[in-house]
This record gives sequence, structure tokens and C-alpha cells, in this order.
Amino acid sequence: MLFSLITVFSVLFSPLDAAVALSADNATMVNQKKQPLNTGKKTLSNKKPSDPHDIRVLVDVSGSMKKTDPKNLRIPSLKLLIGLLPKGSRAAVWNFGTNTYPLVKPGIVDEKWKQTAFQSAHKIHSRDLFTNIGKALQIASQAKIKGAPGMRNIILLTDGMVDISKQEALNQQARTQILQQQLPKIVAQGT
Repeated sequence: MLFSLITVFSVLFSPLDAAVALSADNATMVNQKKQPLNTGKKTLSNKKPSDPHDIRVLVDVSGSMKKTDPKNLRIPSLKLLIGLLPKGSRAAVWNFGTNTYPLVKPGIVDEKWKQTAFQSAHKIHSRDLFTNIGKALQIASQAKIKGAPGMRNIILLTDGMVDISKQEALNQQARTQILQQQLPKIVAQGT
């Protein structure tokens, strides 16, 4: 599986300290001080922009979102995104916290898929115990979406809090692994 274009956004204030913009011509991650994180430059694909897009959305449903998104703005954000998806593109939506599970199954974007997605958006909550961003990225980057040859995108709706354990050292280790190993691997290998 090859990722032509991957974009990971943290839509709220991000303790992950990184805005990530990974594209076919420029694979860079920039921290809040606008300093590149060392991922290098890599061209990933010869996919045409006219190919159907492949959009994978990950929605954080961990308890930390109660503080960082008390009005649950992830719901209207997801609805806006769904409304903007071009017909014929391929898309999927997952909720993630301790585990990652489908909110909207992968499929071709049409009126039926959009209606299912709009209705499913109301299942977004802030009750999960932990925030396993690494596992969510792994699942979304490796998911098979039938008939999705075009540029692929991952959109992450989160506060960026990496929280996999009550032990802060394990959380820091997971955060470092995401930034220094997992995201560069997704860009470099497309998996």
C-alpha cells in the first residue's frame, strides 16, 4: 500500500507539539517553533491528483477531550468534512481512545455513505480512558479500502495528548515513537 499524500492534523491545542504536513513532494514535520523534525524529503508516488481520493479520519474519544473540546466540536467538524468529501472518493472514519474502532466503514462516498456518516457523527464522545494515537495511526494507515487508488490522507481530530498509561514515562516514550519512528515510516514506506 502506498500513501501518495498523508496529512495529519491536530485540530485543537496539541500537546503532541507538532503540526504534521506530509506530502508526495515534501515530507516534513514542524513543531510549534516552526523547526523541522528530521524526516527528510521524499517523493512517494506518481499518483494523479484526478484519481479518487482516499480519506481516513481518526476521531479522539478519550476523556481528555472533555477539557480540550467541552462543546464536542469534533461532531460539527466531522460533519463539515463529510459534507466536503467529493463523491466517488473513498473514505472511512474511526473513533479511537484505548482502542480504535470503525465509526463509518470504508466505502465509496455517495449520498448513502454521507448519510450514514452524518448519523454516526453523534456517536462521538469523550469517555474513553486512554489515547492511543499510535495504534489509531497504525490501523488507519494499514486499512484496505477497496478501489482507492488515489492520494491518501489521514486526518486526526484530537487534542494530541498521547496517553496510553498512568505512567508518564510510557506516555513520553509512545509520543517519541510516533514522532520519530511511526510517522516517518508511514511516509517512507507507505505502511
